[in-house]
Amino acid sequence: VGYLKEILKEIGIQNVKGIHKNTWELKPEYRHYQTEEKSD
Repeated sequence: VGYLKEILKEIGIQNVKGIHKNTWELKPEYRHYQTEEKSD
């Protein structure tokens, strides 16, 4: 478990507040989302 947390801390941020408490998200430098272009 300690090894996994060490890896998560390198690539992610742990949420400690709000509705996503105790969940992880990727650090901004690892986010490569492509935005959807909507044409109406």
